Formats: sequence, structure tokens, C-alpha cells
Amino acid sequence: MKKLKQGLTDSETVKNITQNFQEAFKEMQSFQKAYQDFIKKITDLNKQLSQNTKNENPYELTLKEIEKEQSALDAEVKSYSDSKKRRLEIDKWLIGLKKVFCFIT
Repeated sequence: MKKLKQGLTDSETVKNITQNFQEAFKEMQSFQKAYQDFIKKITDLNKQLSQNTKNENPYELTLKEIEKEQSALDAEVKSYSDSKKRRLEIDKWLIGLKKVFCFIT
């Protein structure tokens, strides 16, 4: 018995289009997976670079050293300034004592 054609859906062209569509869909899925893997790899590399830059950035390390030295210098200047003020107070006190002793003698 001869198979009856059921119209356009049974034609060879529709079968070819369906097969091509299925192949294209598989290729698209393969491409999508490769693209997602690529994005993941780029993201991981970016995180690594960011971490390495944060941990080993010579500019940042130098800046931290300079800030540390500046902080030490500021502390020394403040200490010197305080010492100078104390010295002036002692000198004033001594001058006051001399005046008292000169007045007594």
C-alpha cells in the first residue's frame, strides 16, 4: 500500500528544515556553553589579577611605607614641639626663681 502524503508537513523540504533547525540548535547550545566557559574563565582571571594587584601592588606598598614614615615624622615633630614648650616653661620658671633669689639677696 502506498503511503499517502499529508500535505506540506510531510514534504522533504520541511524535513530538511526541521533537521537543519535541530543541528543549528545543537550548535547554538555548544556555542552557548563555550561562551559561558569563556566568561567564567575571564571572570576567574580578573579575580586573580585583582587579588594579586591588591596583595603585591608595588605602588600601594610604597605608599604605605611613605605614610608610615610620615606618621613617624609627625609624631617626632609633635614630640619635639612638646619638648620645646616644656623647655620654655622650665626656662620661665628658672628665670622667675632667679628674680626671686635676686630679690631675696
